[in-house]
Amino acid sequence: MKNAPKNWSLAEPSEDYGNDYFVKVFDKDTDEATKISFIIQLKGTEDYKKDEKHVKFSIRTDYLKYYYSKVDMPVFLVVVDTINEEYCWLFVQKYINEELNVEKPNWHSQETVTLYIPIENDFSNPKIIEQTAEKGSQYCNILVNGTPTQELIWKVKNIIDNPLEKSKDLKKQYSEIFNAETKVGFEFIHNQNNPQNAKKHFRSVYDKTKDDNDYVLAHLNSIIGLTPFLDCQNKIEAEKLFEYIKEGETLSKKNNIKYLEHYFYGLRLEKLCFILQSQLRDLLVTQKISNLGKTILSFVVDPETTEGIKEIFEILHKLYADFCKNLIETLDDKDLFIFLELLRMLIGMQLHHIEAVFTSTDDNTKKALFNQMDQLLSIFRDLINFTSEFDIFRYDLLSFETTYLYLIGDKQYNETVDEYINFAKENKSQYHLKRAESLKEKLSKPLNRQKDISEMSDEEIHDLFKTLILIIEKIDIDVDETDEAMVLRCAVRDLNPKRVLDNCKHLELHYGHGGQYAKFFGLASDGLKTIYCEHGGIITNRNLDNTYEEFYNKYCKECEHKIKQDFKWNPDKLSYVKSKKFKEILDKNPFI
Repeated sequence: MKNAPKNWSLAEPSEDYGNDYFVKVFDKDTDEATKISFIIQLKGTEDYKKDEKHVKFSIRTDYLKYYYSKVDMPVFLVVVDTINEEYCWLFVQKYINEELNVEKPNWHSQETVTLYIPIENDFSNPKIIEQTAEKGSQYCNILVNGTPTQELIWKVKNIIDNPLEKSKDLKKQYSEIFNAETKVGFEFIHNQNNPQNAKKHFRSVYDKTKDDNDYVLAHLNSIIGLTPFLDCQNKIEAEKLFEYIKEGETLSKKNNIKYLEHYFYGLRLEKLCFILQSQLRDLLVTQKISNLGKTILSFVVDPETTEGIKEIFEILHKLYADFCKNLIETLDDKDLFIFLELLRMLIGMQLHHIEAVFTSTDDNTKKALFNQMDQLLSIFRDLINFTSEFDIFRYDLLSFETTYLYLIGDKQYNETVDEYINFAKENKSQYHLKRAESLKEKLSKPLNRQKDISEMSDEEIHDLFKTLILIIEKIDIDVDETDEAMVLRCAVRDLNPKRVLDNCKHLELHYGHGGQYAKFFGLASDGLKTIYCEHGGIITNRNLDNTYEEFYNKYCKECEHKIKQDFKWNPDKLSYVKSKKFKEILDKNPFI
């Protein structure tokens, strides 16, 4: 490079991957080596594509992948117009991380990538490149290693002239790096929806700052970053989650960081509420199904279930009261940002509560819950609209408003979820874009209102019992292929015989003695099914559809007595035996 400054020492790397020069910068006055070093990738072209703002240049994707994931010092791409001898440069790793990953997240799959190099990045002032390289060394270390290395090693070795000032400087540098790494983690989530890399950065900061009193705030921020990766409904993950929260609470109190005291206390209450609300939902589903018929599910709910529901409601009310008290205290401390963060948690808790009790509560209770939700959303909305500094909460506001409108049956939720999607696109948040699209898909089905079991379709009955069986027996009748799952699947499918008895009013049906599930779940259809007709004959099988298929082929195909009917199913009725003849057959054969 003939126009390189004289204080740059250029050498060719021993291991070349398209890198033309390794550059070491020396002080112009003393000729001593500085800490600044970087790599230049030189590219000459006769096709110098330049417009008013950029120089466009295409480069092989594997070069970019290598620079981004393997090279822990700044790489500058220098493009040269070989005809007019113009130069322009680009800090490659930063461009990849902040431009390509955001604007073209699938760039890795391309063979080449077109880069847009600002025309102001010329060689008129090489000092700018030196300054960019100096700042960029930390940046590249974090991207590749997740840890500060060379610059901090250099600083430690030079703590000699003024130990106190150097120590303060070192602490400041570490804090800046830890904060930068935590910020990178959050950007990986929101901008790229890349939880794996985000978690790596949070964990890196957590490990490096643990038990270090100089970097308490960085450590607390890393805990905030790590907690969303743990599922409070998973017993093992919940244990680790509450360990993190306890550590955050303890550290915040010890260092008198009031706003984080409020945050971690609120986070603990939120996660406890989610756990209890899920338990409440399971108990209410069990109770609801048991109340659908006097006989069909009379064995499911015992007094302990009702008592358990009452106890959970009492605990939840206490948790809500404690949470609201904590929320109000943040206003006394005049910390609006943490107030909004806690208000976000409270609205999420309340929505989760409404969804848990929705199908098991009366209209007056729902109305009270919805009124309260409307008030909370109004406060949340007003504060977010107060200043653009709170725009980060707008994603949650749109998510909450969509769900709320859906629950109250307002079709406006379709427009609101589209607004959520568009807001995520405008702000290039891949994380929220995925959340918004998932929410839209989830709410695409109409909300199920409570019905009597006799009014339910076969699909609704299936879903109802699937939930109950999953809660009590931990068996998924849609997925599991065990003998138990197949028996239960068949029993649930055969509970309503309408699809068979509609075929002819002369058909009679008997459910044989079932096994343990017949008694426990009230599934009278867990056993043999026998179909009889006085104009035909009798067939027995465990599967109702197979029984009817065999019966039809044998007796009904050519039958002149066949008369269709609109059979009305009564869940309390467990026998469809009408004729004296069929009763006599059953009396003589007690095992069918």
